[in-house]
Amino acid sequence: MVCLSEESLRSLDYAVSWTVSVREPKCHIPFHYEVSCKQRNGLPEMTLIATVWSPEGFAIAADGLEWQEDHINSEIMTEDVQKIFSTPFVNDTGFAWAWVGYVRASFGSGRRYDLKEITQRVMAELPDDDLDDPQSYFDKIAMRIIYELEPPDSIPSSLPDSDDDVIFVGYLAGKPLWTEITFQRREGMFLPPVVLEPKIEPRNFNAFAGSKTICRQMKDARKLSQPLNLSEAISAVHTYAKTCVESKESVPDCKNFGGTVHVATVTKSGFSWVIEPIRG
Repeated sequence: MVCLSEESLRSLDYAVSWTVSVREPKCHIPFHYEVSCKQRNGLPEMTLIATVWSPEGFAIAADGLEWQEDHINSEIMTEDVQKIFSTPFVNDTGFAWAWVGYVRASFGSGRRYDLKEITQRVMAELPDDDLDDPQSYFDKIAMRIIYELEPPDSIPSSLPDSDDDVIFVGYLAGKPLWTEITFQRREGMFLPPVVLEPKIEPRNFNAFAGSKTICRQMKDARKLSQPLNLSEAISAVHTYAKTCVESKESVPDCKNFGGTVHVATVTKSGFSWVIEPIRG
């Protein structure tokens, strides 16, 4: 049996993840690695969130640009928004989380709509049961968030229909996983939240929101191979986010990104900043 070097294994793994073969590999391939870049509803993304897992932990990156609608339906731009947040770490359980979608608005009545604030409140105290059942665990979190929302008849009708997603990456009872919870808003009312089946040891680069163009270019340039350690995971998400922001003038699906790129890690030891956001 021929033994391949670590670098060769990674190159081979990159190749098999993008080809289909009915033949069994001649030697063990440690990872099936894919690159996933979503385009929600086929519309240009207004925020950038990317993450990847390595055997040492997760890396997650975001841009810092946010457009906020005010009560007279005009938009205000700020470039120093924090988009990545963390939960406490208790019983080998804790996460980084980030929202994608239309998550904040202010109105003439003084009322504010802010899914980030709601989630921070909910996630300050994690559930302490269902640790062996990821789906049930996140179902519980989803219901806690929806419970914190105001009654449907008080949701401003001026907010557009949308699917807003909160992404979680981290550890549940010591097991690495990620998942998404989608909150669908239709005609001013929230539908029941949908929890994507949690993925244990998710072995792919995932731009939950970002530029499919940059994703494709980096994949073709072999810059998104399976990270073998946390340093390589950090490099992948940081390079992707930075390239998207720097390409806003030249790449159409990067035009809504900008501001300060911030990067964090989540390991079994907890959450840490690599590049902190600039908090205004």
